[in-house]
Amino acid sequence: MTVETVFGQQQPEPEPNVPDAKCQAQDYVEPHKDRASRGLAEVYARCRAFDCIRFELPARSHLTGFVLLHASSTIERLFDDHAPMVFKIGFTHNPAFRWANSRYGYAHDPYDRWDAMVILYLASNPHGPAMLESALIDKYGRRPGCRNINRGGDGVKVPAKAVVRTARNVLSDIGPQAAASSKGLKRLAECSLSNAERDAQTLLSKKMKLSLPIPLETLGQGKLNFPVLRLRSWAQFLLDRNLWHILCGLLSPDTDREKAILRGFWAEFQRHSPQHPVFELGLPLEDTVPMVFHGDEGRGRRRQGWLATNYHSIIGRGIQAALDKDAREKKRGRYVKLRCNYIGHSLTNRFGHAGLPKAVYSDPEIFKAVLEDAASEALFMTEHGVFNPRMGTRYMIILNVVGDWSWLHKAGGLSRTYHNMEKAGAKAKAKPKAAAKAKKSKPPKEPVGICHLCRAGQKDVPFEDIYSRQPLWLRTMFQQQPWIAPPSFARLHHPVGEEASIFAFDIFHAFHLGVGKTHVSSCLAMLSDVTAGSNIDLRFEALNAEWKSFKTGLFQPKLTPEFIGWESRSDFPSGSWHKGQLTTDLMRFLEHKFEQTDLSGDIMLQKAAEGTCAINQCLRLLYENDSVFLQPDLARSIAEHGLQFLRRYSFLAKRAHDTEKSLWGLIPKIHAVHHVLVKLLQDAEDGRPSLHPLCFGVQQDEDYVGRPSRLSRRVSSRLVSTRVLQRYLQDAYAKYVSSNLIVPS
Repeated sequence: MTVETVFGQQQPEPEPNVPDAKCQAQDYVEPHKDRASRGLAEVYARCRAFDCIRFELPARSHLTGFVLLHASSTIERLFDDHAPMVFKIGFTHNPAFRWANSRYGYAHDPYDRWDAMVILYLASNPHGPAMLESALIDKYGRRPGCRNINRGGDGVKVPAKAVVRTARNVLSDIGPQAAASSKGLKRLAECSLSNAERDAQTLLSKKMKLSLPIPLETLGQGKLNFPVLRLRSWAQFLLDRNLWHILCGLLSPDTDREKAILRGFWAEFQRHSPQHPVFELGLPLEDTVPMVFHGDEGRGRRRQGWLATNYHSIIGRGIQAALDKDAREKKRGRYVKLRCNYIGHSLTNRFGHAGLPKAVYSDPEIFKAVLEDAASEALFMTEHGVFNPRMGTRYMIILNVVGDWSWLHKAGGLSRTYHNMEKAGAKAKAKPKAAAKAKKSKPPKEPVGICHLCRAGQKDVPFEDIYSRQPLWLRTMFQQQPWIAPPSFARLHHPVGEEASIFAFDIFHAFHLGVGKTHVSSCLAMLSDVTAGSNIDLRFEALNAEWKSFKTGLFQPKLTPEFIGWESRSDFPSGSWHKGQLTTDLMRFLEHKFEQTDLSGDIMLQKAAEGTCAINQCLRLLYENDSVFLQPDLARSIAEHGLQFLRRYSFLAKRAHDTEKSLWGLIPKIHAVHHVLVKLLQDAEDGRPSLHPLCFGVQQDEDYVGRPSRLSRRVSSRLVSTRVLQRYLQDAYAKYVSSNLIVPS
């Protein structure tokens, strides 16, 4: 537990009582003591290197109440000695690192000059410091000079048993009379330790109403006895609480404007897709919200997969890059605004459906039941909707299923995906005799294809013709069904004969976590060959120095051959990172590097520079224009820049092949990028608006998936799905309250 201070008085800082402080700290960390912690001893040893970090600790034998009293009196003394002062209350696992690290350490704060860090309390677990932090911020957060923004304690998740035990300790310290002022403390202390999770959930959710009132339903009986949150329940909650404006991208309720926005969406959608059956259903479109369904696998307990699915509206509050651009250009707001859904907290604009560990959803029957439930709820909301006496009946329609390619493959039961990519490398490594024998015994299988929308990857329909504006696969769109048996989502409304179009490609995974990584890695490999240095390590050191000086962001990993997946020259560089933002940062760095480098003697680097600039401009236009529908001129400009990049990539791949270099591999995700760009170009040439590709992007959904995945690692594995959804609804409630969407009861 620490207090960081900036002393306002221009006087020498009083020398800390080093012997006393050292003695107090050693009471916590001396090895011969039974309660000592090796971790605390290491922290103390690091802190001793800094004169500005000092310890003022209570005795180990003191109880919770005295620890709070000690911390309060120490802070009051700091005020008496140094006021006025700037201060901040917090807790950290490593005070020395928090003080001195160059990225966000207090010693390098560009805004405040911090003079000292006072450590008030040491503990071997974060639970006590988190509660102490929260109590002190509650007491001192309104004092002039306080730099705390959050309320404290929000960075720590603890078992329900620890919360109950802490409540009991506090109650015994301060007594029942003092605890009477807290409505929940006494009731929390009364919860059973043997069933702390169950009792705490009952208290917080049912009695104290600190959870969203979305009922948990079950998929079925027996092995299907797992909880889900149904779309109709979310819709009823949003309608009853007058929160329908969230689905329309507004900050506050405005029924007339909500209806105008939805009318505007469907008018543009009819221009974009006039053959869609939604216009034949007789729905009041001003009361119908366009939605998508998303699924992905996060990381659960012991690094096992955790399936998280959700619904969200296509319409939202925009994209930050576009809002910044509008602010720079001082554009006036529009009454009917149709923006992509990227702004706001994922707990308020994503609506959870299911959460299951891999051991459960690996069962095909259970996984199919999850998808069947989602599809059935989508159809119910389209055909029946939800009713409120004051607001009338409102509807939703799921237009697409979105996610990474792996999710689309599973959710659609697709038989044509990247899994069917011809593995030429494996064939080349086969022994000649074994290959000849296999050829005689059985004729080779015809390639199945890699795309659910067209026949790309099949015989005579190459997916590699990314240089073309009219590729051969364009004539094969929707000619063959991409599944053996229709999936649950094939029942959703779609244009006749285009069931596969329900499953939409995601440009974020296709480029930022696919083609972009391959392009960046190949460019860095080429640049390393023309960088000064006697060996590859020295050349990458020079590149890394330029990368570090570029200062794109806090996360700047070291550039090495291993980082770009280029451990030998026979390997195709593919990038080893898993953050899409890092691809964006590296693309900007490459553009800057190419501008500063003489490329006249190397045609490959010239084309790489042209491709990098083209795709950066393509993505810049995409993110700085967040209207759900892109008008033809803008869509054509985006498509032209993107297709220019693909032509350069195709040239580089061919030139690398001809010169026997393993660079710019043609991975299946490049076909997904090609699809997106060709669709934009087609719409522009036909003079109709294009649905923004980022409507199907999943950056915000990735944030949502991480939240229940982390929760799954903090609850008992016995009822993990139920506990995760219960805690998710509590987290969502807190975020709805802090976002002023609902008023706590």
